[in-house]
Amino acid sequence: MRAIKVRIKDKHIISYLKDKILITQHLENMMIILINQDLNQNNGNNFKFLTNGRVMRAVFTNSSGGKLKKDVDYIKNYYKNNSLMNDIIDVTKELKIHNIVEQIKNIRKNYISTYTKSQMGDFKANKPSTKSLALANHITLYMDGYKSMTFKRKNIIGLNLNDKMIYTHVKHEPLLRIVKDLNNIKNINLNYSNGYIYMIINYTHPKIHIIPAEKVKYAGLDIGIKNLASIYVHDNTTKSLIISGKKFISYNSSFNKLISKLDKDINELEKTSNFEKVNYLNYYKKFLYEKKYFFFSEFHKLSKYILIYLKDNDVTHLVLSKTINELKNNGKCKISKNIKNHFLQIPIVKLINDICLKAPSFNINVIEIDESYTSKTSCLSGDIFEVKSKAFNNSISTDVFGGRRVKRGLFKDYKYNKIINADLNAAFNICKYGSFEINNFENIKIHYYKLCNPIKIYTMAI
Repeated sequence: MRAIKVRIKDKHIISYLKDKILITQHLENMMIILINQDLNQNNGNNFKFLTNGRVMRAVFTNSSGGKLKKDVDYIKNYYKNNSLMNDIIDVTKELKIHNIVEQIKNIRKNYISTYTKSQMGDFKANKPSTKSLALANHITLYMDGYKSMTFKRKNIIGLNLNDKMIYTHVKHEPLLRIVKDLNNIKNINLNYSNGYIYMIINYTHPKIHIIPAEKVKYAGLDIGIKNLASIYVHDNTTKSLIISGKKFISYNSSFNKLISKLDKDINELEKTSNFEKVNYLNYYKKFLYEKKYFFFSEFHKLSKYILIYLKDNDVTHLVLSKTINELKNNGKCKISKNIKNHFLQIPIVKLINDICLKAPSFNINVIEIDESYTSKTSCLSGDIFEVKSKAFNNSISTDVFGGRRVKRGLFKDYKYNKIINADLNAAFNICKYGSFEINNFENIKIHYYKLCNPIKIYTMAI
């Protein structure tokens, strides 16, 4: 499943959409309070019913529930005199029941995700909490894909949020260039973000065709900060590729300085009770945060350029790591605070996800691995398989690496006394470890120039 984001600009429906989005968030807040009460006071005995879309649909519409009649009757009787449940039922009358079911599914997913993280040792993961309607900047209204949208009218998209279809103008031609067929669109969600309203259009992407064994070619992708992406293609001719991330770092630094200055100005103006200027600066801050969507648009284009380069050089399998995604979420990152801040603030995971989502369109298989020790091991004299094996058995030593990073961007191999690019060294090891075909790597000679003379691309000026 892939998604595109389209901003809604039709002024005659924006206030209506915002109202429905805020009502949906109000409903979600009340459901979270009800579920948390059950978890704290009733040991979560009703959790499976309160987060079951079919059961709650019957409760909200006061229907029997069919095969789930027993569960529905239980919830009705249990919460018969519960004022919060009665308030929730009243609010559901202002929304489309099919969309409410999707919202409940998302609530359940968030609770299950929190539970899974805590089971994996991430004790910083908190249960879903309520959002202030006055202060919330990001709210999503999840919609049913069967009853809540239509494309029957040319260059018009119809959305059903309650009891009627409303329409907004969206040209179908550019949309079709992306989704290929309107039937590929599975559902549309509404997103309120910093004062703007967007449609998140979710659609399916094409499947990968079977690739003959004799045409298989691997490439390794190493993700970083100063070098955003380093690519090594495993053949005798294709040049290695490095994409600089300096422009993104510069943009992020300038953004943070400007936000800091605005916060300082707002605090000073609040002391003088100049609330008109305070409101203006707060609105400007929202505009800047929304403009930071620049990262997403640039990564969207960059991921396509990377895949075009791989496709033009007949790559069929791309090996990469999503370990960086865990660094953002598990709280166990051991890198320096300065570097960690870059990882957290620059949405590099978005670039990885974009590559994974678009790869099938280029008939490229994506293989995900754990990239640990790939940057420490020499690709010339070290063996990444041996290193990982010894690390697993807690018998690893620095001698097995075959070299080390001597300075920023340079890796020295001890056996051959050679200096190579550190990021391409990691990309080679990622490629080798992900292919699981050791003989394939022994048959192709490692060309020293491919590890030392990459094509260096600087991202577009901001």
